[in-house]
Amino acid sequence: MTTDPYGTLGVGYATRRRTDPRVAVLIDRALVGCASVVTVVATLSELSGPVEVVPIPVPSGCVDGFLAAHWQRPHAYLDPAVRAAVSGLAALPAAVLGRGLRRLADDVAGGRWHERYADLQALGELDVGYRLVVAGH
Repeated sequence: MTTDPYGTLGVGYATRRRTDPRVAVLIDRALVGCASVVTVVATLSELSGPVEVVPIPVPSGCVDGFLAAHWQRPHAYLDPAVRAAVSGLAALPAAVLGRGLRRLADDVAGGRWHERYADLQALGELDVGYRLVVAGH
């Protein structure tokens, strides 16, 4: 058993993912004055100093390729190469993913997705719940 999940998850990161400058500027602004960045925080109670929770909305046409990046382009999730570069999708068992993909494919092909979510097409960004927790700066 491998201890590096990214040996099998996120295959294609290097070719499918790139930084979206609109997301990067939000993160850069939030981190001004921070001495270091950690990727995992055990609990908020262990953080020193004031804690700020910064929402990071996902812009339309986001090129980064993380899970919610294709919110205005649902057909992208039907591409196996796109899914392979998104660890949250790549980690799902095929049986779980298959049913949802079939429904999405049918909804996109039949125009139901665009009818149901027409209001999303006019948005410049979407808050999908991504948050950056900034502490001690």
